[in-house]
Amino acid sequence: MEEVNKKYFHKIKDNIQKEGKAPFPLISSVLNGYQTGKVFLDNSVNTKIVFVLTNFGFSQYFLLKNSEFMDSYIDFLYKSPQIPSFFHLYDADVSLINLLAKYDLVIKLRERKQLRYSIPAKKTLDKIPAGYSMEDCNKIDFIKFKSFNLDLDKRFWSSSSDFYENAYGKCILNSSNDMPVSICYSACIADGIAEIDIATLLDYRGNGFGKMVTEAFINDSISKGLQANWDCFSDNHASLTIATETGFELIKTYSFLSIYNKIKNEKERS
Repeated sequence: MEEVNKKYFHKIKDNIQKEGKAPFPLISSVLNGYQTGKVFLDNSVNTKIVFVLTNFGFSQYFLLKNSEFMDSYIDFLYKSPQIPSFFHLYDADVSLINLLAKYDLVIKLRERKQLRYSIPAKKTLDKIPAGYSMEDCNKIDFIKFKSFNLDLDKRFWSSSSDFYENAYGKCILNSSNDMPVSICYSACIADGIAEIDIATLLDYRGNGFGKMVTEAFINDSISKGLQANWDCFSDNHASLTIATETGFELIKTYSFLSIYNKIKNEKERS
């Protein structure tokens, strides 16, 4: 597998879509050049496998031209220094899982659901309780988001300025100290889709704040001509409840593979 120059990402994405493959929003954001990541091909002339890796360890592969997994690809995932010792794989195929099981890896297979909001009408927002207010995220001092431990300037977005310039979202503030207690923001924006990330501080859960910021985010998305996308683990019932209560509809249920290469990690630390 060889890494591809960023200037070819759009062409690779076109080839993927011509094959009827659908990148997840975070992966598409890398292919569009909006967020940082790497793209690898098995062969630049006769491409059969494309592997896309975000800078925070989410990845997706694409088998083109009715190809199958090759030993060189599996070795690449296992041995290459360009692959982190811990990463996640969207929509993993059973045949790949079986091949990876032969290696000295710790593999965790879970199920996730992707949902999307497709109703064109804006939501009627619930009244914010006394002592709290709703605000745009880009109007809040960035340091105030630290209490969420979301790494807003490192994980999905490369810096605080990147977040302010390219993301959008809503948060609920505690009026007594002007600190955000619940947030819903775009983890990425790609192909008319805004990927949602949401969090409410532990002490403020159970007040309906998650639903409130989500509905406000939905309205902002509609104003921007974007569709809000929701993605979470199937057993995250609290998250799925907010999604369904706010009008998100199931797009797909898929396998999500977390891969830990203990040997590589120990070598990196030594």
